[in-house]
Amino acid sequence: LADLNGLRRIEGGEAQPPRWQLWLQADPTGELRFEAQQCLARNLGCLPGAVAHLLDGQLHHTDPLDADLAAPLEKHLRRLGVRCGLEPCAI
Repeated sequence: LADLNGLRRIEGGEAQPPRWQLWLQADPTGELRFEAQQCLARNLGCLPGAVAHLLDGQLHHTDPLDADLAAPLEKHLRRLGVRCGLEPCAI
């Protein structure tokens, strides 16, 4: 996935592959679980049910993400109380 700036880089021939992964470990309940699931689904481009397994309390890593998407996602999840962070993808 890419945001508008990422798409412009692609069109300009300056594309770089996604280089960041979000790790997360959380088992929120109630409304926080719903909000975290919605946030993940929206930012990872899938349905909320497809990310439910990421909120089971185990350590998970997302597929590689563009930095322009990964940083705001991490920030939003942290505001929701999800333990998470960004790390460079293994090359």
